[in-house]
Amino acid sequence: MTKVYVSATFRDLQDCRSAVQLALRRLRVEDMAMESYVAEDRRPLEKCLADVTECEVYVGIFAWRYGFVPAGYDKSITELEYREAMAAGKPCLIFLLDEDAPWPRTFIDRGADADKIESLRAELAARHTCSAFTNPNDLAALVTAAVANCLAESGVPAHGVHALNQDTVRRYFDRLRQHYGVLDLDALTPAQTEDYLRIQLTSVFVEQSVREDPPPVELPREWLQRMQAEGHIGTEDVPEEVDPAELVHLHDAYRAKPLRRLFDVLGAPDERTVVLLGDPGAGKSTVARYLALSLAESRTDERLAVLTGHLPLLIELRSFVTLVAEGRCQSFLDYLDHRAAVDGLGIDRTALQQHLSRGHPVVAIFDGLDEVFDRRRREEVASQIASFAADHPQARVIVTSRIIGYSRRILTDVGFTHFTLQDLDDQQIDEFLTIWYQLAIHDRPEDAQARQARLLDAMRHSHAIRELAGSPLLLTILAIIGKHQTLPRERWRLYDHATTVLVEQWDVNRHLHDRSMDPGFIDAEDKKELLRRLAYRMQAAERGLAVNYIAAEKLSEVFERYLVERYQRDPATARRAAHQMIAQFRERNFILSRYGPRLYGFVHRTFLEFFCADALLVRFQHDQELTFEELKELFRQHWADLSWREVLRLLAGAVHEKHSAQLIHLLTREVNQPWPPAGFAPPPWNLALATQCLAEVRNLYSDVAAPAEALLRQIILLLEHCVAIDDRETAGLIEEEILPAAKAIGPNWPGREAYLSWYRRRGVRVIWSSVSAHAARLAAMLSTPAERIDDLFDEVLGTMGESPAAYASVAGLAEVAQLANAAVDSPAHQAAAARARTRLVKRARDDGHASVRLAAVQALGERFGADQRTLELLVERARADGYAGVRLAAVQALGERFHGQPGVRELLRERASADERPSVRRAAVQALGDYYGGTVELRAELLECLRGDRDAEVVQTAALVLMERFGATRPVRDILIARANEDRDAVLRRTTVRLLGERLGADPQVRTLLLDRVGTDREAGVLWAAGQALVHRASSDTRLCDLLGERVRTDADEAIRRAALRLLVECFRQHASLGELLIRCARRDRDADVRLLAARALADRLGIDPVVAPTLSEMARGDGDSRVRLVAVQSLVDRVGMDPSVCDLLAGLARGDDDAAVRLASVSALADLVGSDARVRLLLIECARDDNDSKVRLAATQAIAREAQSHADVHGVLVDRARRDPDAAVFTEAVTAMLRRGGPDGRAFQLLDERVRDDSNARIRLAAVQLLVERFGAEPEVRGILLDRVRSDPDTDLVRAAAVALATHLGTDGEQCEVLVKRANSDDALIRVAGVWTLGEYFGADRVVRDLLIEKARHDPDLAVRREALRVLGEHLAELPEVRELFVERVSDHDWSVRAAAVLVLGTRFGTDERTRALLVDLARDDPDPGFRRLAGQALTWLPGADPDHLPDLA
Repeated sequence: MTKVYVSATFRDLQDCRSAVQLALRRLRVEDMAMESYVAEDRRPLEKCLADVTECEVYVGIFAWRYGFVPAGYDKSITELEYREAMAAGKPCLIFLLDEDAPWPRTFIDRGADADKIESLRAELAARHTCSAFTNPNDLAALVTAAVANCLAESGVPAHGVHALNQDTVRRYFDRLRQHYGVLDLDALTPAQTEDYLRIQLTSVFVEQSVREDPPPVELPREWLQRMQAEGHIGTEDVPEEVDPAELVHLHDAYRAKPLRRLFDVLGAPDERTVVLLGDPGAGKSTVARYLALSLAESRTDERLAVLTGHLPLLIELRSFVTLVAEGRCQSFLDYLDHRAAVDGLGIDRTALQQHLSRGHPVVAIFDGLDEVFDRRRREEVASQIASFAADHPQARVIVTSRIIGYSRRILTDVGFTHFTLQDLDDQQIDEFLTIWYQLAIHDRPEDAQARQARLLDAMRHSHAIRELAGSPLLLTILAIIGKHQTLPRERWRLYDHATTVLVEQWDVNRHLHDRSMDPGFIDAEDKKELLRRLAYRMQAAERGLAVNYIAAEKLSEVFERYLVERYQRDPATARRAAHQMIAQFRERNFILSRYGPRLYGFVHRTFLEFFCADALLVRFQHDQELTFEELKELFRQHWADLSWREVLRLLAGAVHEKHSAQLIHLLTREVNQPWPPAGFAPPPWNLALATQCLAEVRNLYSDVAAPAEALLRQIILLLEHCVAIDDRETAGLIEEEILPAAKAIGPNWPGREAYLSWYRRRGVRVIWSSVSAHAARLAAMLSTPAERIDDLFDEVLGTMGESPAAYASVAGLAEVAQLANAAVDSPAHQAAAARARTRLVKRARDDGHASVRLAAVQALGERFGADQRTLELLVERARADGYAGVRLAAVQALGERFHGQPGVRELLRERASADERPSVRRAAVQALGDYYGGTVELRAELLECLRGDRDAEVVQTAALVLMERFGATRPVRDILIARANEDRDAVLRRTTVRLLGERLGADPQVRTLLLDRVGTDREAGVLWAAGQALVHRASSDTRLCDLLGERVRTDADEAIRRAALRLLVECFRQHASLGELLIRCARRDRDADVRLLAARALADRLGIDPVVAPTLSEMARGDGDSRVRLVAVQSLVDRVGMDPSVCDLLAGLARGDDDAAVRLASVSALADLVGSDARVRLLLIECARDDNDSKVRLAATQAIAREAQSHADVHGVLVDRARRDPDAAVFTEAVTAMLRRGGPDGRAFQLLDERVRDDSNARIRLAAVQLLVERFGAEPEVRGILLDRVRSDPDTDLVRAAAVALATHLGTDGEQCEVLVKRANSDDALIRVAGVWTLGEYFGADRVVRDLLIEKARHDPDLAVRREALRVLGEHLAELPEVRELFVERVSDHDWSVRAAAVLVLGTRFGTDERTRALLVDLARDDPDPGFRRLAGQALTWLPGADPDHLPDLA
């Protein structure tokens, strides 16, 4: 056995020696000193030096004690041991206690010994590469790594795998590779697939991410994705029994746990025992097999270096429990012995027992704990695993299990940590598909790339497919199907196969059969029928997006009814079988999920939609329960319902083409008619759905041809409709829903010539925002290479000189390139791609608009990933473009598409350090990590970037790249600690602190740093980040609490005090000292925000601490900040209630506080006591009468007005407020209260009359008019008052209100009309607007009024008056010939808005008149204003009978 000599002083380093002893035992090396000497410093010198001479490695540990000096010597034993090792030429591994590490003073030498240890440490540091440690655990990890490396470099025999007979190991590893090396795809591959894929697991494996602990609740994937994307989930999206806020809280709490890479966890020195959880198909067994194969092939990721030399032991627990049940084994060693004898997948018991007993390292992987179905037996197996881990401390133990049904108690109690595999993200999906198709279509690389691009494009444009792709199992199915089928068009077959795998083949293929969940008589088709019925029941519930749930009893009812109908089972048997099937669908098939005990839903909404569509199809085609007219009605009712759209799309593709044709016609021409003149609300989803349904149809040239062409014509009109309006939702609908479906149809779209004809004669020249780009892309999709649509993009759009036109040109060219590249075997397409590339290169280099160059660079990077000219252009733009966004796009494209090309790495290295913009440097650093991880030279450069870059995000990216791609955790830690301590930039310090806390929070040096930052940093954000990191790791740390309290008490910076107090309040709410500190802050802190925070926190302690209420009362009375006083008042009222002391406090504040908000809160709180406390009533009367704030007077008036008893003083103040108050709301409340309390109407009428006639406040006059009309509307005197207001009031709103009241309550007459005519001719333009509006609304039948309105529309000097006259004429008098002539005339008005109003009226009122259409055509073609030409063209799209052929050509 290898001998290692450990030299250290004893008493001060006792814990460190013990930790090193354990570490060396795990390495199976002999620690000579520890087992030979007594536990003291005075050990025998001769024996020590002899052992040093015999050892193979010397380990020296030095703190701050020099050690015992034996008689006759001038050096300590510790130094003499070191000198002997040097003289004998032994490898010396030196470990020095970090100078900043906390250390007891009793273990630090003074005087001469201090000088000696300082001198020795300096010599050691100069002579050796020393490692600094801070605590025993840190030292143990350092010694483990250093000794292992030293032994490996010196050729000393290892004591891991190589300790076994090498022939045995070789045969065992060969069998592991044979049995697990090739992915088992039988269950995943459709029976019709002609080829047999043999793909190596290690070749296609993609590392996933994990989060610590299982998710807090079981949720449908749809809910999870919505919360992740939007940050919330609405009450309308979940059943009443579910609290959305609670869901989001639970989800956010789980998501707050750091996302870690799998190998970082499995390779962490402190993660010896791990449980890896995941849903079915999440990749648990794949991880287990990959790890075993990697160790067998000695090809582990560098982050798994700690596992090098470990013997992999893979125990499939389903097989283990079967053998135990058959009496063939009792323990895991028995199992591995049996497998060794039967199929070579184990190790002989004797050899393995000897291997383990000698402490040789192994990785024991227990796969599939969930596959032990019996709960009691599962717990027994978990206990056996716990015992195995305890018996073999040198072993690393990994357990895999599904989340559902797993109980963590047993393994948690013995120290296992739990991690959950996360869904694959976009980058991981892309990586998997790249590798998959390179292997599956290895002989046709261009075809492989095209298949991958096609599938990724389907995911981008189909939420349903993307949802499935997050599961490794379902992604593999997608890859297999995507090799032969076009997605998303063929997704019915995809969904059918995927559900068949989950429902039937998956567990069967894995030899799993849980009899407790399988009724026996139910076959695979029965299971699908159960799910069809369930899906239809849930979808038909009409709950919108909240459709994906059903109560447990209703779910059981659906299943029971089927079982009774199908098998004539009695109710009890049917109920029992239903419950078994529910459990199976949830726990084994991963079809259903459960939230709480009573609610179920489909895990993937996609499967709900598929089974619902399948149920409808069966009812229509097979059972003939549903007529086609009923099916059409289903489309008519639900086309606008988001929750039904995928169901309808699937149905449209599954029925016969003659039926699909009628459904497309219905969506195109029969619903959502007519179109609005302005933007759609909501967007025209009927056209998007019709396009998507057309994309589902296989034979487009039969019954579907006519409705397909009609649909395309409507899309032309839709594009034109967006010309003159900013309808962003409709533009987004075109881009996100219509174009992807159109691309799937392409040049096969019947009637495409109509679109291309429109585009050539008109569409290419109608330039408007983003829709121009959409129109160009659609033209590219519908054309063939022979039609050379790219010439139009370049020669027309590219020469207009406008940014939108140039951008549309790039969009069209990019689409041509993508379509051409997908057709790898077509020379015509390749020629089109070459032309597009040349033109895009010119745009990327020469266009004067940065946004256009950016789009061109992005298009080149995406479409021409293997082209030399593109590479040269991207390199040029990455260096030379003046716009950072272009350089950024070029850097990203070079990394993604050209990282294997010469010179790219050097370019990225240059940009990572030299670019002036942080975003470019950050992208370059990320690309270097993603594509060149691991090289020593690059590692050094990135460390320098980490050390010196001044941008926080660049520093963060470099740190993550170095840790994840280069395994440089320790140097990253050291640099980040240095920057967190020394950097002057607070943002950088905050970033480094947050990174250290999130990624390395368990490291003792990091913890020391975080505590230091909490205690000393001068920036509140740094303190907050450090405190949060510490709390996450150890929420009950009293040292952190003490540090925060000290900063609250003593720091001069109010921002620091606020941050520290907030951390205390949020994280140490129950700490004993917090109450006293809050009271101190509330009373004495100079900063109002600190006092405010303290006041809010104290409110939660009311009733707990008797000092709190007096403190809040004191703050309410005397704090200098009104916000603090207000919080104190509200807290006392809410938590203490209206006891006498609070009432006295409120009374004083209501009368005397300087801030109106405080007085208002006090008055509102006292309002309920008006009837029971005379003093309160008098106080509120005073407030209603005298307070200078209208809101306070209103609250007081409302309070006293509610008093049931009649008090003279109350009535008096109401009259006073009705007569004198300057605020309309107070006045209205007072008058209303007077009338409600039964006062004389005559007095109220007089009072209102006075305020209408005499008050200078227009709001008061208006309120008085409204009250008069409401209370006295039928009385003759009111007419005179109102007419007087119409005649003479200067306020527009009052004139209009009075006129309307006259017309509606008292009827119209000539006198009113005469008065309004005069007002319509007033000098005040706003009064003229009011007069014109009223005349048009109520007196339009009068010839004089009509003439006046026409005259105003033509000649009034004020634009608002002319527009108002046109509006009322259009709404009420458009049928008159002279009015139509007026609008035709106003189309030529000098004001654009008047012209637009005229077009709107002509289109809406005279749209069927051919003269109107002809006028609009002329305007759309010839008007000198290009904006008005677009407006006229847009109007032609919503006229009755609109057709693209009506739109004029544009030269």
